[in-house]
Amino acid sequence: MPEPVPPSAIDPEQLLLLEDGHCLTDHALAVCGRHLPRGGAAIMGTTLHTLVQMVDNGLGMTLVPEMALKAGVLSGTGLQVREIAADNPSRTIALVWRRKSPHERDFRLLAEVLRTTA
Repeated sequence: MPEPVPPSAIDPEQLLLLEDGHCLTDHALAVCGRHLPRGGAAIMGTTLHTLVQMVDNGLGMTLVPEMALKAGVLSGTGLQVREIAADNPSRTIALVWRRKSPHERDFRLLAEVLRTTA
């Protein structure tokens, strides 16, 4: 397995991101310890699959969540994966539902599964 990449080694000029407003963009920038430059990134994609294809075509690099890797987002590409050398990289997720939802019991069960597997 290749050595992890320190966040300082990520060239912001080569970093491909999802369009403004997507939480993964904020997470990627936070991991790198950077803020979006004024006017945004040079190249932004609308989906993670788009970003992967852009990287596969030599347009730069991107950050991909582990769950997307496990789901096969890199299938059919020749891309190399390297972890970020960060102290405890993580994302916070929330489960919300309407107060009067008839599925509240199911949502609470799902929340408990998520809580115990995290």
